[in-house]
Amino acid sequence: MDFFNNSQDPNDKVSPITSLRILVVTQCFYPDIYAVNDIVEEMVKRGHKVTVLTGLPDYTTSKIPPEYRHGKRRHEHYKGADVYRVQTIARHHGPIWRSLNYLSFVVTGSFRAWTQDFTQADVWGRKNTEKRDFEKDAASGGDKGRQEETGAGFDVIYVWEVSPVTMAVPAIRLAKRYRKPLFLYCMDIWPECVKA
Repeated sequence: MDFFNNSQDPNDKVSPITSLRILVVTQCFYPDIYAVNDIVEEMVKRGHKVTVLTGLPDYTTSKIPPEYRHGKRRHEHYKGADVYRVQTIARHHGPIWRSLNYLSFVVTGSFRAWTQDFTQADVWGRKNTEKRDFEKDAASGGDKGRQEETGAGFDVIYVWEVSPVTMAVPAIRLAKRYRKPLFLYCMDIWPECVKA
């Protein structure tokens, strides 16, 4: 499946696909500098609705910035994507802190995956900013009430993980729960990355 091909160009060799609702699960995201930021931006440019589940930024300084502490800035927008953050322990320095950082994302992300009702139009329990009438869509032949049919607020899960692969645990839980395809892009080998 090509997430990026939403081309209407008849000369495009890859057939166009419909707009997808993509849930991106990654521990590291903007303002930390990672390729996943560009990937999310490109998905949005191609017409997909993107939601990001991520942790708190701390990669650059190994500390969580003050503006993200104490429950602040848990919902943001990044270049057209909705970004939702779960609590994580700062990386600090050394393998023990790094392991706690990784584990905290697995625990808090999994808790969100196990307890959140992802069948709602706004999967995060906030007011739905996209005013959408699913009955009207179905009557007009639009998305045919796709959300009710699929049983989740997303069509596919994309995991972008730098390390460890356990970062995918919340996404795996969601993929099983809602029977959605999961794509895993693995950047680092575990456990060698803890020693680095």
